[in-house]
Amino acid sequence: MSFFCNSSKDLAELAQDINACLGCSLAPYKGRSDDYFTRFLGIEFSLSSAEGYENDGDIDFESFRYELQLRTPASAGDLRTIQLPALFMVVYVLHRRLGLTGITTREVQTLVARYEECEQTPGERYLYDVLTHTSFDDFLLHFSAVSRRLDETQL
Repeated sequence: MSFFCNSSKDLAELAQDINACLGCSLAPYKGRSDDYFTRFLGIEFSLSSAEGYENDGDIDFESFRYELQLRTPASAGDLRTIQLPALFMVVYVLHRRLGLTGITTREVQTLVARYEECEQTPGERYLYDVLTHTSFDDFLLHFSAVSRRLDETQL
């Protein structure tokens, strides 16, 4: 699962901000300054540039600067059931703390959610998914709607 987003910060600065927000430890993977990696909730978690992705149908990769990816290798397959909720929590916290919005995809092939920031009352921001027409105000409703969308795209 991936979250594509934008930030005015460079990759290293964004990694530091994400570490502070999530309490994780993204660091250059094998010394590479273009790929940051850590484990988060036991799941592989990486931050890298989204450069090189080309738009694909309704997935507008070229609109985004960064990709956050959560992966569960075969050896951690038992954690796969928490991968989607973990991604949602990451997206929510990064929106609340850093103002990030963007899209989530499954295997960089299927658009899962497209988040926009909305305002219910002046100064009260929230994330709204324009694909499922749900918001994080009701996490369970949003999670259920996205899960149904994923099930339908697998058929």
